Amino acid sequence: MDDSKAGLRHILDIAKTSYNRGFDGFSDFLSPAEAVLIYSHIREIPQGKFYLYGGTKSCERTMACFPSRDYADETEIDFPISCVKISSVAKKFQKKELTHRDYLGSVLGLGIDRKLTGDIFVNKEESNAYLFCKEDIAGFLIDNLSEVGHNAVKCELVDSLGLDFEKNIEERTGTVQSLRLDAVISEVYNLSRTNVKEIIEKEMVSRNSILISNPHIDLSDGDIISVRGHGKFVFYGSEGETRKGRTRFKYGLYT
Repeated sequence: MDDSKAGLRHILDIAKTSYNRGFDGFSDFLSPAEAVLIYSHIREIPQGKFYLYGGTKSCERTMACFPSRDYADETEIDFPISCVKISSVAKKFQKKELTHRDYLGSVLGLGIDRKLTGDIFVNKEESNAYLFCKEDIAGFLIDNLSEVGHNAVKCELVDSLGLDFEKNIEERTGTVQSLRLDAVISEVYNLSRTNVKEIIEKEMVSRNSILISNPHIDLSDGDIISVRGHGKFVFYGSEGETRKGRTRFKYGLYT
């Protein structure tokens, strides 16, 4: 049984147990693709429905709740999610501008499983970030996360209500021979086409949260591409041809 099927069976077991015992059951944090997978198996959920929430409505990674009773919406449910603020100790001595990848790498470097953490919202102007996580690991994070990207940080538990969470996306342009997936990734991350082909074959690339195995597919406006180990970007579409006949395209890089 592959990981996705095993994960689905575990989630469905949570739904059945919560239904039989009469309590709200919660999954770990799910990727958008995993959430879609649950929707496709809704008939196997005894409750007949579930709620998704990640700490704020703009979160991409969410936790599923299998309810013991009817709720108006997900805001009525007490999801076991905490928000941890990660701040640089001395901003003026900060060695580099910290990115989402820096924060996530440092968190996972503590031995924390990715499924226990949700979205990370980076505020570059304030040199801090907000991390959503399962509430039972918040204390561990606060006590043990002391450095991000070789910069000293401090962590504290905060109330996320009223905070404005926006994804940091930097708009850029590039040129390619064609708008194929491998060509665009090669341009965005300055990788060789051979390297990109290997990354795709190793199932390290997803489009709109769905793993991609074909490097030759053409991208569509609005596609969100994630390349494990490199980052994520939004493909905005073609902007015409250059004088040399290459296609100019626009994209937004998650920073």
